[in-house]
Amino acid sequence: MWSISRKRVASRPHKWCVRVVGLLGAQALAAKRLSWAGKWFHALAGSCAAIITSFPGPGALTGARILAEIGDNRSRFAEANGLKAFAGAASVTRASGKHLAVMARKVKNQRLAAAGYV
Repeated sequence: MWSISRKRVASRPHKWCVRVVGLLGAQALAAKRLSWAGKWFHALAGSCAAIITSFPGPGALTGARILAEIGDNRSRFAEANGLKAFAGAASVTRASGKHLAVMARKVKNQRLAAAGYV
């Protein structure tokens, strides 16, 4: 996990312990922030939070991430296909004569697409 050799740890155990304690403190702070975000997601988002978390998969943290990317303005996307294209989940169909090609969308909101795959 860490790039520390056993020789270096044996020669300076106190410095290694200080480093580990510092990393654990940073992890504890990150966990505390995540739990705070999950608690306040439902309180601040209101009905949008209930809709997003009703989908199978996203919990409070992923729901907060999705809501942050699409915003709380429901009239922004007239249809579900617009939101699907914005997230990059809609395929692109190109047709010319007898040729038909269905490809993945390359232009998309990367953060929203990543929230869908978490």
